[in-house]
Amino acid sequence: MTTEQPLEIDLLLAQRLAAGVDPIVHAYRSGDHQDTDAKALAAPEVLQALMPARDVQSITDLPTPEQVDGHLAALSEVLCRTRARFTAALHHPLYIVPPMAERLGSSVSVRLQWLLLCWISEATWQALHSTDVGMQVPLTDTEADLLRPLAARQRFLVLAEAFRGDRPTGQRGPQDDADRVFGAQSTHLFLARAAQARWEWTGILHRHQSHPLLAAATSSQLEAELDQLLFDHPGSGPPLSVSSNRLRQRQRGNDPVGYSADDDQTITALVEHHLLPRYRWGAARRSSWALTRYPRWAKTITTIIFVLCAVVVGLIGASALWPTLFGHSTLGTAAALVCLTYLAGAVGVAVHGRSWAWPWLLRVPAAAAIGLFMVTTMHPSWWHAAFRQAGMSLPPDTPPPPVQPQWVALGFAVAALAYLIVNARNTGLSTSAALGRAIGVWALAALHALFVALCGIAWAVPVFSEDGTVFRAAWTDYPQAALVCLAQAGSWCLAAGVFSQMLWDGRPLTAPLTHTHWRDER
Repeated sequence: MTTEQPLEIDLLLAQRLAAGVDPIVHAYRSGDHQDTDAKALAAPEVLQALMPARDVQSITDLPTPEQVDGHLAALSEVLCRTRARFTAALHHPLYIVPPMAERLGSSVSVRLQWLLLCWISEATWQALHSTDVGMQVPLTDTEADLLRPLAARQRFLVLAEAFRGDRPTGQRGPQDDADRVFGAQSTHLFLARAAQARWEWTGILHRHQSHPLLAAATSSQLEAELDQLLFDHPGSGPPLSVSSNRLRQRQRGNDPVGYSADDDQTITALVEHHLLPRYRWGAARRSSWALTRYPRWAKTITTIIFVLCAVVVGLIGASALWPTLFGHSTLGTAAALVCLTYLAGAVGVAVHGRSWAWPWLLRVPAAAAIGLFMVTTMHPSWWHAAFRQAGMSLPPDTPPPPVQPQWVALGFAVAALAYLIVNARNTGLSTSAALGRAIGVWALAALHALFVALCGIAWAVPVFSEDGTVFRAAWTDYPQAALVCLAQAGSWCLAAGVFSQMLWDGRPLTAPLTHTHWRDER
């Protein structure tokens, strides 16, 4: 049997409450309120109102849900008696631990600390949302509006603690009291309130720019808060599940398996509203794999795609030295493998659903195909220049271009990268973060554009373009010129794929390849 080591303060919960946007929500308070908050929560009537929380850990004589609701109403009334008490409970709820330890004459265990915070967060949230005319919150209407997001945040972080898996194994924790925190056999109440808390806080973060305090948060603060909402433990690990199945797994000490429909909806909304627009490719990929029905197959298909991409890039590079392999054009073979790569991607989406497609930027190849149409209809002088430089005899056409083909390709590629950097900066990212993430997205987009261009010049240009058959026949004789033309076509497709984002009604380049939602976007 495991034993629980009493701690002065639950450090994990304290770190979560102090992370993310916490500094911002305190910004409207002038001066240092730590001593004032500690004194307000040490009031004897506040401690007395919280004493029944100890009965929840009793083996016998557990309070009923109705009795706990009465205790919560009484706690709300006590906290609402003074403004100092109510704001202290919202800003520094853990300040209740030292006076409670003094009242009990012993350290307050981690489990009891969590119970106390569950009651405090529920009492403050109910007070701010109460329709009872007898419940008078000691705040102005403006202050109440400012503090409702803080109450929603605190309520979610506290209740979600029972579902997280980053506490030491073998130690009893919040998950062991989740069935009784709101009374005997109250698992359904706890799960409903935890799910509601996540809905509330998710909705607030979706429209954070409409809130005076949250709008002032930096990008790093907001992303830290989103990580706490989305992931089991930020920085690593799978997405957080708030479900009965996850709670049972935590109580048994098992690894998390599967996500509920509500988990799927919440994670999808957070990834598509926040991670993808901020170019957080790695975090989106983690979430993508977690939501797939068959995680092993998802990783297997992903590995196959990566291997095929590496082979295609290798063949493109090798074509400069070996224009033909086994009697076939090297670039033509690479184009065939590109088709196989996209076929593997289509199988992945068909089997695993839209979440599996998040990291792949499927809007880029779709838009790059438009650029390919333009390449196909251009005057052949765009590729004549490269082959003429390589020594190929071509009939005279227009005067030589003022800029060499390789510089044209470079110019389009740099313009696309600059656009992505500006786009990332406009989402509020710091300069270094915007630069790093934009380069990552640009690299994946460039790979898509190169693959689309390769298929185009292998099959579309020879069929539909003027002098297309001459172009196709010259591939193997002038491999370096063929690579220059591929770079030109790829850069044009890249520019078309990136700049077409302006036509997508405000949706980012990283958005899924879909336009319709059936969610309330308010």
